[in-house]
Formats: sequence, structure tokens, C-alpha cells
Amino acid sequence: MALSVVLLILPGLNLLPKGSAWLLILGYIALAAVYVAITTWAKRMRERHICEAPFPRFLKAKLLKAYPHLASKDYDLVERGLRRAWLINSV
Repeated sequence: MALSVVLLILPGLNLLPKGSAWLLILGYIALAAVYVAITTWAKRMRERHICEAPFPRFLKAKLLKAYPHLASKDYDLVERGLRRAWLINSV
């Protein structure tokens, strides 16, 4: 990448054939588009996994052991809060 920048900055070198600079620029734009697409896809997959994955049973057991007074409704609220926290921290 650095070499191609040098070749664009120093046209006196004539190492690139004439008219190939636009191909180089087009290649960088395509590379940037692929990078954005892959990172966006990965973020969506990570968020989908956090939202849809079943909650681990051992966490429910630990929570009920630590707080036996919690009802099932309270456990659902804790699960929802944990999923929100994981979504916020999945940046």
C-alpha cells in the first residue's frame, strides 16, 4: 500500500503504465467497500448471536442461588439487562 502511494506521489518514476492510476484508485475503493461490508456483517452477526442465543443455564442457577427471592419475572429482567449490556459492549 505504501509503495502504491509513493508511485502515485512521484509520477516521475514512471513505474506504472499510463492510465493505471485510476485502476489503483478503483482497487482501493473496492477494497474499502469490501472491508466495510465485512465489518458490518460481522457486527450484525455478533448482535444477532447476543439477542438470539439461549441464555446459559449455569448463570440462571448461580443467580437463583445468590438471590433465592427472585421470581421468574425478575430473572427475565436480569437476562434482558445482561443482553443489553453485552450489546452495548460489543462494539
